[in-house]
Amino acid sequence: MTTPNPPPLPLDDAGLLPEGAFPFPARVEAYTVFAQQRDARVDAAAWDRHARQFFEAEVKLTRPKAYGPAAPMTDGAHVVLTPRGRAGGMRSVFLRPRTEADLACAEEAERAAGGGGMSLLAKRCEMVALVAVTSEEDDVALWIAAIIASVVLGPILSPTQPEIFGIRTARVKLATLANRPLA
Repeated sequence: MTTPNPPPLPLDDAGLLPEGAFPFPARVEAYTVFAQQRDARVDAAAWDRHARQFFEAEVKLTRPKAYGPAAPMTDGAHVVLTPRGRAGGMRSVFLRPRTEADLACAEEAERAAGGGGMSLLAKRCEMVALVAVTSEEDDVALWIAAIIASVVLGPILSPTQPEIFGIRTARVKLATLANRPLA
């Protein structure tokens, strides 16, 4: 099953998403990846390196980024996932500063799980990456979220239920979903 491509992003000449130019997805519309970084720079080379090394896939941006000396506090991109031997897809990814509401959701998810320490890790993260989903079980978005989490060293918050997890759990979820075509 294929999904439609996300709507175009109004990127500037440097491939950056101007602040306020496009609405960020709501929490229930995206995986929230807590990121241990201080700005919204997309490290596409590191994302692709981790995709190849740990996830048997490639990730590419549809438009390259040309960051200047001033680091952006928000940005966005279309990310194309190409797994080895399977169909992939494209999802929108947005980076922004972490909010108190993000932390509250992480704490709620940890309480629902009975602990684990992931919300404490989320508190150490200054930014979040939002990976837009197209369905309730969007394995393309989960795969991209896991790849990003492996680079930015933060937990992943589920869009559909109070659940926070790390890369290992994301890989288990992906393996479980591997018996059906990517959405």
